[in-house]
Amino acid sequence: MKLNQNLLVNTAEKSLENAKELLDEAALLKQNNKLSRSYCLYQLSIEEVGKSLFCILFVIDGDLGNKEKAKLFEKNFVSHKSKTKQSILIDTFIARIIFKGNYEGALSFLIDSNDEMEKLNMINDYKNYSLYTSIVNNEVRKPSEVISNLLVEKISTKAINRYSVTQGFISTVIKALPTLKEFKFNNPNHNINIEKSVSDFWKEIIE
Repeated sequence: MKLNQNLLVNTAEKSLENAKELLDEAALLKQNNKLSRSYCLYQLSIEEVGKSLFCILFVIDGDLGNKEKAKLFEKNFVSHKSKTKQSILIDTFIARIIFKGNYEGALSFLIDSNDEMEKLNMINDYKNYSLYTSIVNNEVRKPSEVISNLLVEKISTKAINRYSVTQGFISTVIKALPTLKEFKFNNPNHNINIEKSVSDFWKEIIE
């Protein structure tokens, strides 16, 4: 993979377009009570949102000529768990929009996101459960016996919110890329650390 700005921006845009297509198809399956496959498509949409964020953040903050950073990017690009994790990080922005002035609501929402962050393996397992007959707790289960309406309702809300906020974020970033790149050039030691921003936001909410 030979990385350049145009390739990454194009990937970010098309990943979001695909995320929306996955959302639309998941909704059709949900309406027709095909919950297991609906769940899978919602989770894939979440991963596409994460992929889109990886691409655009690497354009802003990454050194495209740095082989080590490029190698890490390529690893995250194909990792289901890494893409899910990146998508979850956007929840801090969602909390600011949905729960502005609602401390209890924001805290509950972010605690749920933090819990999700700690269960990336389980999230990936449930994606597999939604497609294949599996052995779960020593019992043979087909997808329809594992994926409930409640699970689909929860993941659909997460997927839709993350897509909507990420779409606005990436659209704004792409328009501002020349300014952002100029800032980066003039401030070479300035780094965007999304995980630190999330940590600082958590401290602000909790304290």
